Amino acid sequence: YSDTVFYGTTANAPAAITPSDPGALRGWTRDFGNNQLKLYARGVIGAGKVSFFQNDREIAWVRAVDATDPKLNVGTPGARDGMVRTATPVMGRNVFEIYVDGERVVRRIFTRR
Repeated sequence: YSDTVFYGTTANAPAAITPSDPGALRGWTRDFGNNQLKLYARGVIGAGKVSFFQNDREIAWVRAVDATDPKLNVGTPGARDGMVRTATPVMGRNVFEIYVDGERVVRRIFTRR
């Protein structure tokens, strides 16, 4: 997994996973600079339970066995196999994580000032 620390209105955080298998799950976060973060996971179909956490609290999950799962992102062409969640950081330290079947694959620390 990747552990990236960023603060306040910093630009986009880099992708957290660069898998050798192009079909493998990828996850990352993006800071929009207006106290809103988005968590992204691609390649979730058949990956097991994919969970998004904010400060040790699960905020979203999916266990997609096919592309018909209603939790999958359908707004972006080619992104149907992914899940996106918008999160609002609380004041102070925030830890955003993505897990697959209980194993952490992405970890971001964001400090809202």
